[in-house]
Amino acid sequence: MNIKAKSTLSIALVSLMLTSCSSNLANNEEINVANNPNQAEMQMNAEETFEKFYTDQTIAFTEIMNLNLSQLISLSDYIVKARCLGNQDMGDFTKTFFEAEDIVNSTPMGRITVYQYPVRYQIEGTDIEYDSGLNEFTEGNNYILVLEEDSSVFYDETKYRLLGDFYAKLDDSGNIIDFSLYADSKTEKMFSNISEARQFANESKIKYYFERDKKVPFTSSSNKEDIIEIADYILTIEILGIAVESPDRTSYEALVIDSIKDMPDVKEIFAVLPRNSVEIGKQYIVAFNRVNETSLVFVISSLNGIYDVKEAEALKELLDK
Repeated sequence: MNIKAKSTLSIALVSLMLTSCSSNLANNEEINVANNPNQAEMQMNAEETFEKFYTDQTIAFTEIMNLNLSQLISLSDYIVKARCLGNQDMGDFTKTFFEAEDIVNSTPMGRITVYQYPVRYQIEGTDIEYDSGLNEFTEGNNYILVLEEDSSVFYDETKYRLLGDFYAKLDDSGNIIDFSLYADSKTEKMFSNISEARQFANESKIKYYFERDKKVPFTSSSNKEDIIEIADYILTIEILGIAVESPDRTSYEALVIDSIKDMPDVKEIFAVLPRNSVEIGKQYIVAFNRVNETSLVFVISSLNGIYDVKEAEALKELLDK
């Protein structure tokens, strides 16, 4: 069964980013072209690069709908028993707060926040539609959830998302009284209590294996040594123009001038930095982590990871310690 997104927040964001990308590229068409002969070509490739990057993320999000519960568990970061602490309607999405415990490792996770974004899917070739992100959780009730962790240097907190919209509601004795997958409460129960859920999860992890992209590392520390340690690269870059803007960050077109820690195999990159943290035409030293080994997208390693070019020698000394 092939399920594709009919109307999703992810696709709306892609459209918004690409529109912003095209607009900003047009507005910045002449920036530094004289000093950088490859700038015009980079501008031509920017929309294509970002389209691929963000479309890849959207495809990954929608293709997950093809997976059964065992596969979802294998793909997940956590399978938890979670007590609902309450809900907060944010308008475009809902935040639900839980006190959670990893049932596979029997490890307390403390308070976590699950984000639900309303998304509608249509099963291709049929008239069957599926509304995701509308699960209602009742304060005080206990659930089993299959979660994906979403953390970022730009987030105030780690976000968790339900995989497959799955939840199993528990009674006071730990027995399952409601079992729902892909918003279908008639889904056959694969386990009946916490003990069986733990066994099912362990067997699923063994049965299936998925190669996943690494999560981009970051630190909230302002300590330069901590930032240097976690960063893949520490680069001197020149800001050439704006490629994509979003509420909490801006993706800039940038030229790699020099390296303090490792030199990438590309000279023109997309530097993802906090909004209004740099000026076009100026040079900065920035600590970066790369989205993957071949990506042109480099994300700042810490919100405190932008330095004046005059600090180059001091940073090199710290690196050499």
